[in-house]
Amino acid sequence: QKEMINKSITKAPKALVKYLEAKGISDMAQLYFFRGYEKFEDLQDTANFKKAIKLFDEAIESDPKFAYAYAQRAITRSWAYSIGDNDPINIDKCREDIDNALNLEPNSKVALIAEGFYYYYCKRDYQKALEYFKITTDQDPQDWQSLFFMSLVYRRIGQWDAAKEVLAKVLKFRPENPLILTKIGMSFDYLRDYNRALRFHSKAIKYS
Repeated sequence: QKEMINKSITKAPKALVKYLEAKGISDMAQLYFFRGYEKFEDLQDTANFKKAIKLFDEAIESDPKFAYAYAQRAITRSWAYSIGDNDPINIDKCREDIDNALNLEPNSKVALIAEGFYYYYCKRDYQKALEYFKITTDQDPQDWQSLFFMSLVYRRIGQWDAAKEVLAKVLKFRPENPLILTKIGMSFDYLRDYNRALRFHSKAIKYS
């Protein structure tokens, strides 16, 4: 968030406040969903994503050239679509948001990540999703989030060795991140390598 503020992603203070509030809600819902926290189930439902989208709407109303807001709204729309808000119009709106973001800021990393989410969650085109996440990691080799998203795609298509390799890279950047440790543990669960799985799950508990 500090990096984005320093880049002057918007000159409208109200737009920035709404953007950060929306992103906070969306990110928190995704985090607890990934970690499987049942007690935070209220953060996983589509109502919270709709609340985030409404705040992104307000940010864009304050600054119609706010590329980051369009891109993050697209990510939120695709995520909401994936967990049940599956009105086809959301796919069209997601595509429109990405196009707006790229028109305002060509090659924007956030917009390219949104492309990855769009193809992963909305279109189920996993190879295309990998292409976009690969582009963002090539742009910024230390972008651990894009690497993490890549690992999810690899797992989805059954490429477990690739998923483990990518997660190992993520772990170098976030060695004490419970979410990353949990995902690595789950990968070993699926591979029935329970000793390694237990090791990573134990570390996740330690750092939670």
